[in-house]
Amino acid sequence: MSTVTQASLFAGRNLRRFFRAPPALIYSFAFPVLLLLTQYAVFGRIVGDGDRQHYLERLAPLVVLSTAAFGSPSSAVGFLRDLTGGLVDRLRVMPVRPGALLVGRLTGDVLRIVLIGVLTTAVAMLLGFRFRQGAAAVVGFFAVLALFGAMWAAIALWRGSGPGDEESLPPSLTGPATLLFIFSSGFVPVSAFPSVVQPLVRANPFSTATEALVGLSSGGPVLAPVLQTLAWVLGLGGVCLLVAVRRFARRTAR
Repeated sequence: MSTVTQASLFAGRNLRRFFRAPPALIYSFAFPVLLLLTQYAVFGRIVGDGDRQHYLERLAPLVVLSTAAFGSPSSAVGFLRDLTGGLVDRLRVMPVRPGALLVGRLTGDVLRIVLIGVLTTAVAMLLGFRFRQGAAAVVGFFAVLALFGAMWAAIALWRGSGPGDEESLPPSLTGPATLLFIFSSGFVPVSAFPSVVQPLVRANPFSTATEALVGLSSGGPVLAPVLQTLAWVLGLGGVCLLVAVRRFARRTAR
């Protein structure tokens, strides 16, 4: 079989394992929905009736993006289990290209992120969120989510292939993801932050991706934030993936 075929089999394996794990399934779907509902209920009331719709137009894309970041700990733990649970040893005696496991896990994670993002977006639409830029923009909206998800999937591979155990991996990813989520332009306007940190907030990958999704859904700049998000994906995601590949290659060396 070709590497693509083998990778698709591993991607399917990861998705099946996800759907067959009720606790992970419930958490993955419920967390972003509850986050959206609570944040909208609390902060939507603070901004007032006249700005609730505008706030939802920015909050919903941010919460959709959070499905990628806050799902990365489980992806890292899953990859660590693959490395330490005997799967790699079995691959050594099978006609399987080692890279297919990495590609399959990355692909499966991205598909899972997009699926959860679609559900979260559907809930947001029940609250009043709308796509106002046409069908092509809707496709672009979820394409940006997939790119953002690929970056976090690569980060999960990097973290899962490095030092640590199943208990230490989640905090090392959840903490940075939470800080990026809070200090982003989707959570509160950039102007609300102290001027000294505003450049960092604007450069935050959550901010660039949120601005891209806002532009594709409600209107506004699209090209610049998409290119900035792509730079994060290729830069940070590419480095993490490269390190993960090198670590994995050492483990699978025959």
